[in-house]
Amino acid sequence: MKKILFLMILSLLLVSFVACVSTFKPPVETTDPIDSTSEEVLKVSEGLGFTSHGNGTCFVSRIGSCTDAEIVIPTVSPSGDEVTGIGNEAFYDCSSLTSITIPDSVTRIGNEAFRGCSGLTSITIPVGVTSIGNGAFYGCSSLTSITLPDGVTSIGQYAFRGCSSLTSITIPDGVTHIDERV
Repeated sequence: MKKILFLMILSLLLVSFVACVSTFKPPVETTDPIDSTSEEVLKVSEGLGFTSHGNGTCFVSRIGSCTDAEIVIPTVSPSGDEVTGIGNEAFYDCSSLTSITIPDSVTRIGNEAFRGCSGLTSITIPVGVTSIGNGAFYGCSSLTSITLPDGVTSIGQYAFRGCSSLTSITIPDGVTHIDERV
C-alpha cells in the first residue's frame, strides 16, 4: 500500500514538473540598435504604451508599466509599427526618469511629453526630430544642457520653462518658429 501511494505521489510530481517545463519560456532580451551606425546595441525598455496611426507608424503614448530610470525607446513597437513620435504627456511627471534615448525614427516630441520629469538629467534628441511641442520639457529641473539637431524647425511655448539647471542650449539655424515664452 505504501509502495502504491509513493508511486502515485511520484507520478503526480513528475506530471507537474513536465507541465511546468513545457510551459516555461526563458526570458528573451529584446535589443534594438538605436543608431544603426553604432556598434553598440542598447537594451530596449519594456512596458511602454504605444498608439498606432494605422499606417505602419505609431507614437509612444505613455510610460505604461515601464519602471526603468534610463529609458530606451525602440524604433519599432511590439506590434511592428515604426515609432515616429512621443505623444502628448507620454512621460508626464515621471520624476524617477533620469535619461531617455530616442531613436532616429522619431520626428515629433509632443506637448508636455516630459513635463515634470524633475530627475531627467540627460536626453539626446535625434536628427529626425523637426518639432518640439508646447511645454515638452517644462519643469525638468535637473536638465543641465540640451543640443537640438539641425532638423528642428519648431519649438513650442514653454518648451524649457522651469528647467532651472539648464545652463546651455544650442538652437540650430534651421529653426523657423519659436513660440513666445520658451
